[in-house]
Amino acid sequence: LRDTRESLRVKDLIIVDLKKKRKEVGQRLRDFQQLYDLVKNQRNKFVNLIQASSQSISEMKEKLKILGNEVEILRGEISSKDKLLAKAQVDHNAAVIDRNHLQSELNKCAIVFRERQDMVDEQISEIDKLNAIINGYEKEMLRLKKHYETQVEMRNHTGITLIDRNDEMCILYEKSAIQELVCKQGEVQLQARVDETRLLRLQIQEVVRSVTV
Repeated sequence: LRDTRESLRVKDLIIVDLKKKRKEVGQRLRDFQQLYDLVKNQRNKFVNLIQASSQSISEMKEKLKILGNEVEILRGEISSKDKLLAKAQVDHNAAVIDRNHLQSELNKCAIVFRERQDMVDEQISEIDKLNAIINGYEKEMLRLKKHYETQVEMRNHTGITLIDRNDEMCILYEKSAIQELVCKQGEVQLQARVDETRLLRLQIQEVVRSVTV
């Protein structure tokens, strides 16, 4: 009986120990379950992150591909614009050369214009002088014409007087001869002035023609 009791006591101790171990195992099992759930949740989060990252990577690859195409297009445009810029620079340089050439020609034309303007001014001054001379000659012609008309009137009057006064015919004849000579001289001088005036007018026309050309 004593052995039986001892055996029961030992068994009770074993049972208590087993219950304690079962309780510990249950607690550890619950801990492992919680840890499993935590790991599972973390795994699901990481899977979702991996999937999102994969999708983001795919999208980034697509964007990079698009950006690469755009970069190639931009490179082509830059190359074309560089060619256009080089051509524009060449055209600009040519335009600058043409502008400088035209400016030089313009300066030459301005010099020639000033020289011709000076010549025109000189010729105008010469024309004014010739006009003054012509005006003087015309005044002289008017004076000679009046003098000639006066002498003609005096001659006519003398002729009438000679008819009426036969006794003074010789004296009046001499006066008439003198007056006739004066009239002829006046006519010669008048014709000379007319010829000089005609020559001066021809010279003026020639000067005006050269100015116009």
